[in-house]
Amino acid sequence: MLIPQKLESVYQLLRATLGVMSVAVGADKFVGLLADWRLYLAPELRDLLGGGAVGVVATAGVVELLIGIALLSGATRVFGYVLCGWFVVTACNLLIGGWYDIAVRDLALAATAFSLARLATARREPLRAIDRAAPPPRAPRQARRMATTR
Repeated sequence: MLIPQKLESVYQLLRATLGVMSVAVGADKFVGLLADWRLYLAPELRDLLGGGAVGVVATAGVVELLIGIALLSGATRVFGYVLCGWFVVTACNLLIGGWYDIAVRDLALAATAFSLARLATARREPLRAIDRAAPPPRAPRQARRMATTR
């Protein structure tokens, strides 16, 4: 189903907002202007993952940068769901660490990313390499015969 113009503007706003936000927050994991991201890593998870907080935060930054670039590139049908999952994982970390207010915000952002992915599906956005490589569907033989005999 193709979506009306009013929903298209919502889709574009969500895509741009979540994409830019992911790139900005991912880049900030390396710069630290917005926050000291190591504080938000639950100690239990830091110990479980090993490598210390700096390595975990840097890995999170790379993931967020890649997701943001993918969203801005138009791959929202898949990466909207990826971002949704990422926000749920982040919220779980925040809940374990006792940052309940920020965890609730991340769960709301997960719902927003899920909505973006659903809108991308509704506008029949291709799955990029998968959809472009697939040949167009062929008509059944009987329909082709009927079309050529007329």
